[in-house]
Amino acid sequence: MAIATNAELIKALRTTKLLTPQQLNEAVALQARFRDPRSLSRELLRRGWLTVYQVNQIMQGKAESLVFGSYVLLERLGEGAMGKVFKARHQTMNRIVALKMIRKERLQHPNALRRFRREIRAMAQLSHPNVVTAFDADQVNGVHFYAMEFVEGEDLGKLVAREGPIPIDKACDYIRQAALSLQHAHERGLVHRDIKPSNLLLSKRDSVIKVLDMGLARLQQAEDESTQLTQEGVVMGTPDFIAPEQARDSREADIRSDLYSLGCTFFYLLTGQVPFPGKNLTEKLLMHRTEPPPRVEDLRPEVPTAIGVIIRRLMAKDPAERYQTPAELVHDITYVMATGGLPPSKASWQALHTAPALSPETFPIPAVSAAAVLSPTPLMEPEANPFHEFVDEPAPDGADPFADIDVPNRPRPSRWRRRRLIRIGLFVLVLASLIAGGVYYFTTF
Repeated sequence: MAIATNAELIKALRTTKLLTPQQLNEAVALQARFRDPRSLSRELLRRGWLTVYQVNQIMQGKAESLVFGSYVLLERLGEGAMGKVFKARHQTMNRIVALKMIRKERLQHPNALRRFRREIRAMAQLSHPNVVTAFDADQVNGVHFYAMEFVEGEDLGKLVAREGPIPIDKACDYIRQAALSLQHAHERGLVHRDIKPSNLLLSKRDSVIKVLDMGLARLQQAEDESTQLTQEGVVMGTPDFIAPEQARDSREADIRSDLYSLGCTFFYLLTGQVPFPGKNLTEKLLMHRTEPPPRVEDLRPEVPTAIGVIIRRLMAKDPAERYQTPAELVHDITYVMATGGLPPSKASWQALHTAPALSPETFPIPAVSAAAVLSPTPLMEPEANPFHEFVDEPAPDGADPFADIDVPNRPRPSRWRRRRLIRIGLFVLVLASLIAGGVYYFTTF
C-alpha cells in the first residue's frame, strides 16, 4: 500500500532501519515542517540519507524489499539474463558492494545449483587487480545471491556507444588488462565464456579494467544441459563476440575461446562496430565460422598494422592458430605498445600473408619496458610475477635469440645475398684447385 502520511513514512523508516538512530530522530522532528510524505522524503533525499531508488520503493509501500538479509539495497544497477544487480550496503560492516541476485529459474535444477556453488568457490580464490572480487554468497528466502566489489565506473560497451571508438593507446591497455585477468583465471581452471565490452568495467578512479562475472557464465550452460535446452537456436555466449567452436558446442569452449571473444572486443573498441554485423543470429554465427574479419586498418587507417595482426590472430577460426594463453597476448601487446611493431619472432606469422609488411610508424604511446607493463600490480613481488618468463633477457654473445623458435615461412635470402654466396663458393673452389695443383707439383718433382 502506498505511503499516504508522514506518520506512515516514519513507521516504514523505523521498521526497515534505513536511517541511523540520530537520522531517524531528526526525521521525526522534520514532520512538522512538511505537510505530506513526498515533501518529507524529498528533504531526506536532499540530505543524502535516502537514494532515489529507496524513496520510490518506500512511497510505493515496498520498504521491506529494501532489506535483503544483511544488506540494504541502495540503487538498482542493472538487469540481465542471469539476474538483477543492486548497489547495496552491508549493515554490519558498512561496506558498499554490488549485489547480484540470481534468477530462481537459473538454479531450480540440481546441476545448476551445484555448478553455481562450485563457481562461487572458484571465484573466491581469484585475487587480481583486474578481476572484480567476490565477498559473499548465500541465499535469502530462496533467492541465491553473491556480493562482489562495487566499482564506480562504466562498462566499455556503454563508453563506445557514448563516445565512439576508443583511442588506440587506451584500447590496447584495456585489452592488455583484460588479458591479465584471463591469465589469472586460466591458471585456476576458469573459463569466462562471455567476454564482451559490457563485461569489461572501467573504473573512474584509476582507469583500471575490471572483468565482471568471471566464472558465472558457466551457470547458463549448466541450466541448458539439465533442461536439454542445448539445441539449435540456443547459444551460450553473446553472438557478436562468440567463438566458432563455442557457438557449435559450448562444452568445447576453453581459454582460446575467451581470446577469440577478446579479439572481437578489441575490434569493437577500435572501430565502434562488431566484426560481423549480421542481420540475424544464424547469419552472425555463420560469418564467425566462415568469414575472415574485416581488416581493422582499413576501417581505421591510423591503427598500426601490428595491432591488426594481433586481432587477426585472436580471431583465427582454428583455435590452434590463435594465441594459446592470455600471457602470450600480453607479451605481444606489451611489445607493440613499447616499439610499434611485433616481436621479431612473430613478424612472419601467417596473418601477414594477407597484410602489408609491418610499417615503421611510431605508435602513439611512450616507450615502456616489457617488464614494467607485464607486472599487473606494484604490490606483487617479482618472484611471484606469473609472466616473468616473458621479460626480455639478453642472449649470450654470438647466440641467435630466436634459434629455438619455429618461425613459419622464414623469408628467403635476397638476390644480392645469393650472388655473394655464389661468388664466395667459386672463389673457394678455385683456391682449392690451386692448392691441390701445387701439392701435386711439389710431390711429383
